[in-house]
This record gives sequence, structure tokens and C-alpha cells, in this order.
Amino acid sequence: MKRRPGRWVPEPGQLAFYTGGSSRLLKNGKLLRVVAEATNQRMIVEAIGHNGTPVRFTVLTKNLGRPQPQLFE
Repeated sequence: MKRRPGRWVPEPGQLAFYTGGSSRLLKNGKLLRVVAEATNQRMIVEAIGHNGTPVRFTVLTKNLGRPQPQLFE
């Protein structure tokens, strides 16, 4: 994947926020765990589904942002 200077790109194992505008599975600001890099500028992520079990799916890398630091302080 091409890395743009100054742009944060999550790596597998990191936490990230979903910052996209629309999704059937996610709402804005959902915390995810990045599992792996996929094709076409997408990442495989894992989140907690509606019934409380982990689900994996792909999202565009541009729709992932760095988690806010105050969550872990």
C-alpha cells in the first residue's frame, strides 16, 4: 500500500476509529481492531456485532482514524 506522508495508516493489531459517513454495519466513531491489510486500499477490521460476538469485515483505509488518546489515559 502506498503511504502518504503525514497520513496515519493503521497496522494490524492496532485500534482505530471508524470515521466514515455511512455504513450498514457501523456508525460514525465506532472503535475497531485492525486485523489485516486487504486489497484496494481496504483493511480487514473486527468489531463487536449486534449480538455481542466479534465480526470481521473490510472498510476503506481512508475511513479509519487514530483513536483519541484520552480513552486510554
